[in-house]
Amino acid sequence: MKEYEEVESDEEEEEEEEGGVLRSLSPPQTCRLVCSLGNTVNRKNVLKFLLANWIQCLIVLFFRPSTKEVLRWAESLEALLTNQYGLAVFRHFLRSEFSEENLDFWLAVEKFKRSRPLGKMAIRASKIYDEFISTKAARQVNVDSSVRESTNQSLRLRIFGLMETDSYPRFLKSHLYAQLANQGIQTTTD
Repeated sequence: MKEYEEVESDEEEEEEEEGGVLRSLSPPQTCRLVCSLGNTVNRKNVLKFLLANWIQCLIVLFFRPSTKEVLRWAESLEALLTNQYGLAVFRHFLRSEFSEENLDFWLAVEKFKRSRPLGKMAIRASKIYDEFISTKAARQVNVDSSVRESTNQSLRLRIFGLMETDSYPRFLKSHLYAQLANQGIQTTTD
């Protein structure tokens, strides 16, 4: 299976709660917000958020995918998740459906698989469990109790399967995807 990586800073363990409203915005909305702030007090928090997510913001602002790339996302969930713009757009779509935690869990496990040294692995595993799997988790993934007791590997595959059969087909039928997929068709006919 291909490597997947969410664009984020390595200081995720020290991630601040500042700018909570920013996390609910899509990258393009966040970038537009920062451009419109001028010299306000909130600019510092917005800039902190942007620095932590600067690559994703640059991708969204300057590297709009071609229609061919967007249509490739329909081939598989893997094709969508390996494209940084596709990942950002899919995250925005999942956020609108209140199921972003599935993607976050899956990405956290993918990052966990690449963790080194072993001491970091234990810390990350504990964080993944506390954030997504525990019955007290604030962002609990949608799985039944028998699956919850399984290993991270089988949970990761289950969540991928859930996204592939549920969220991903709805994403391909969404207005958001249709707009991006049709952008090239409109420009070639104009």
